[in-house]
Amino acid sequence: MTPDLPPGQESASPWTAALERAVSRLRAVPLPENGPDGMTGPPSEPGPSAMTGGDLPTAGAGQWPTIGHLPDDSAGRWPAVGHLPDDSAGGWGPGGLDALGARLRHGAATAVELAEAALAAAEADASGAFVALLPDRAIAAARRADAERRDGLVRGPLHGVPVAVKDNIDMAGVATRNGTRGLGHRVPVRDATVVRLLEEAGAVVIGKTRMHELAWGMTTPGCRNPRDLSRSAGGSSGGSAAAVAAGIVEIALGTDTGGSIRNPAALCGVAGLRPTWGTIPMAGITPLAPTQDTVGPIARSAADCAAVFATLTGSPWPAAFSAGSPWPPGERTGTPTHGRPALHGRRVAMPDGLWRGRVGEGIADRMAAARDALLAAGADVVELDLPGVIAAAPAVTLVVMLAESADLWADAPGAASAELRATLRTGAEVRAADYVRARRVAAHLRDLITAGLRATGADLLLLPTVPVTAAPAGADTVEVAGRPEATGAAYARLTALASVTGLPALSVPAGTDATGRPVGAQLIGPPRAEALLCAVGTVIASSRV
Repeated sequence: MTPDLPPGQESASPWTAALERAVSRLRAVPLPENGPDGMTGPPSEPGPSAMTGGDLPTAGAGQWPTIGHLPDDSAGRWPAVGHLPDDSAGGWGPGGLDALGARLRHGAATAVELAEAALAAAEADASGAFVALLPDRAIAAARRADAERRDGLVRGPLHGVPVAVKDNIDMAGVATRNGTRGLGHRVPVRDATVVRLLEEAGAVVIGKTRMHELAWGMTTPGCRNPRDLSRSAGGSSGGSAAAVAAGIVEIALGTDTGGSIRNPAALCGVAGLRPTWGTIPMAGITPLAPTQDTVGPIARSAADCAAVFATLTGSPWPAAFSAGSPWPPGERTGTPTHGRPALHGRRVAMPDGLWRGRVGEGIADRMAAARDALLAAGADVVELDLPGVIAAAPAVTLVVMLAESADLWADAPGAASAELRATLRTGAEVRAADYVRARRVAAHLRDLITAGLRATGADLLLLPTVPVTAAPAGADTVEVAGRPEATGAAYARLTALASVTGLPALSVPAGTDATGRPVGAQLIGPPRAEALLCAVGTVIASSRV
C-alpha cells in the first residue's frame, strides 16, 4: 500500500483498471459524517502492516501470527440471536456425521476401515481434489480413535471420522505450499490451531486439498467439479469442496476471504460455513487479507458444519448430534416432528434487489423454492429493500484484498505465477486513503444491514450464493441473464457482502437448475448466529426438489 501519489505518477499493471473502477465505486458511496462506532474520521483498526508487524514469518517457522479479534458489540450493534432452537422447534436434520457415528457406535465399521476407504477413494479421485495424502498419520490417528472407543471414550461426532484440510493450513512435518510455485512454502514444526482442535476431537486427517494460488482466486486450477468433471469446482477452496462432493470425506476445512468457502460449496452441491470473523483461531494458516480471512468447514450438510464449528470454538454440542437425535429413523424431509413448526417465530428477509434480473437461468426458481420451504416450516419471509450502496461490497473486498495481500506478499521471496505477481503489484499501488475509505464503507454496509434487519424484524438474509451454476473449467467469462461477466467477478458478487462486514454466512444446497447443476442458497446473519444459520439452512436443504 502506497501513500497518495501525485496525478500522473501511478504505476500500471493488468489489474490497474479493475482497481480504478473499484476505487471510483467506493468514492461514490455517501458516508455519514460520523465514522464507524460514532467516531469521526477513519476506523480505528490499523492497516495490514500494523496488524502483522510488517514482517512475514520465515519459512519453516510453522507459526503464523494470530491476526485480528472479534469486533466489539459497538461495531456491529447486533442483538444476540444466535442460540440453538430447542427440540420442540423441530431440531436438526441428520448429516453424514450422524450416519458415520452410528456405524462406529454399533461396530459396523472401524475408524481404520473408514480411513483406508477414504485414502483409497482419494487415490482414485478424478477431480484433482488432493495435493497430498497422509496415510501414515491418518492410520495412526484412526488406530488411536478405535482404541479409545474400545475403552469407552468418545470425543464427539468427529471421533474417528476422516477429514481433509486446505493446503494453506499447517500440519507439522507436512509441506504447506499455498497453491504456489514457492511463495510461502514451508515445512511447519507445529500444527495450525484448527488442526490440533480437530485431532483432539478424534478426527482423522487424511490429506491436504488443492487451492487457488495463495487463495487469490475464485476458481481452483487443476481441480474439477465432481458433479461434472468438465465444470469448475470454484475456489479458492475448490479441493476441499470437491473432496466432500466426491464422497471422499464428510468434512474438509477451507478458508474464506471473499467467498472461497461458499462459492465452491454452492457449485459442488455441498454446504459451506463462513463463521463470524475472529471466532476461530487463525494461527498456522497462511494469511491473505487478515481483516477478512477466516477458516471454516465444508460438509455434506449444514448440521455437519455446525458440529465442526462447535468443535473449533468449544461451543456446546447441539442435541441432535447425541444418540437421542430428535429425527426419527427414515425421516429426511425436514418436516417438523414436534408440535409446532421448525422455524416458528423466525423471520427471514430476502433482498431481491441485490440479484433480481442478474442471475442465471434457474437460480430465481431455486430461491423461490427456498422461500417456500421456509414458509412451510413456519418462518415469516419478508422482502427487504437494501440501499443500493450495498452493491459496493465487491469493490470493498477488491481494494482490501489487494492492499493487504500486497503488504504481506509483494516483497516476499519465493516463486509465483506472473498473474499473482501482477496482482500483488497492483495491491502495492493502493493508496492509503483508498484503503481507509474501503474499510469505512465496509463498516457502513454492516450498519445498513443492521438497520434493514431491525426495520423488518428479520433474523437472517436469504440470497443466492453464486448468481450462476458451475462454469466450464477454465472459462474466463460466464453468461448471466444474457450478458457476459468475468467468471471470478460473478462468483464473488454475492459472497462479498458477508466477507467485508465480518458477518457469518452459510451456503447450502438448494436443488439444481434445469441442467442438473447444483444451486446454492446463502444465509447471512448477525455475529455468532452460526447455529441459527445452520438450523435454517437445514430446512432449505432438506426440502429441496
